[in-house]
Amino acid sequence: MKPTLGPFLVGIGSLLWATDAIVRVPAIAKSDPAFLVFVEHLIGVLALIPILLFKSGTRLFQLGGLKNWLGCAFVGAGGSAIALLLFTEAFQYLNPTLNILLQKTQPVAVVLIAQWVLGETPSRNFFKWASVVVFACVVLNIFETPMPNFSPSPSPAKGVLFSLGASFIWAVSTVTGKRLLHQVDPLIATFWRFVFGLATLCVILHFGSGFSKLNTLFDPSIRLTYLYLGLFPGVLAMWTYYSGMKHTTAATTTIVELIFPVGAILLNYHFLDTVLTPLQIVFTLVLLLSVTQISLIHGDEYGTGSGATSTEPRS
Repeated sequence: MKPTLGPFLVGIGSLLWATDAIVRVPAIAKSDPAFLVFVEHLIGVLALIPILLFKSGTRLFQLGGLKNWLGCAFVGAGGSAIALLLFTEAFQYLNPTLNILLQKTQPVAVVLIAQWVLGETPSRNFFKWASVVVFACVVLNIFETPMPNFSPSPSPAKGVLFSLGASFIWAVSTVTGKRLLHQVDPLIATFWRFVFGLATLCVILHFGSGFSKLNTLFDPSIRLTYLYLGLFPGVLAMWTYYSGMKHTTAATTTIVELIFPVGAILLNYHFLDTVLTPLQIVFTLVLLLSVTQISLIHGDEYGTGSGATSTEPRS
């Protein structure tokens, strides 16, 4: 792969994720968050099966041991299914732009998790920048922010809880996903991510809202929305992002990833009328600067510069 192609692919993935909210938020009013995420995973699996059977054949089932299978299962169930469901739920209660900005707390969580689990010692500057990130997030969310007209029941506290829950799970799956890619082809890793995510969502739907929204698959007003979310911010974004970050340094990935939050802010403002106050705009810049500093410092150690955003924003 050419040296410039890696960052380009990371940028394409980040740009596709930036379009997510402008499609996902209106869709929630017509569907159910769990069913919406389920259909995304179903489309992802169906789209990847013929490609992988042709390209990889039996290699699709040769992940290199139990450890890699467990890694795929965790990233799929946690980082793909549960985190994306929490992220989608948060849109019902929280300003979409704030929901996306809260996902930028992931690098802080990744470093803290690595310290707790692996005994790694963060740099001296980490806690300084982490404190700024926390303060910026508090300022961003203590002010009442206008919600889109189609948001059903604004409840900022509940939205922040769902959003931070998604951010934490994506932070844990960041490290797992990054290490997994050292041994597993990005396309194969993407496929199993969707498969394990789909299985998890089947269980969630069985014990939750069920498949009562199955009829929406035949509703022309939302059918294209399902396809878009499943194919573009879903399969294509994950595939290009995984492929790009495998050949891109953590520092470069960190900078290119800024396309996601900046692009989402601009697109949400234009299509969803999500307005931020001048003070919130200032602290958005403070947040992005602080998170970028943390990712640049710790990206090579913990992978925070290579997958810290999910939604999946997804990692």
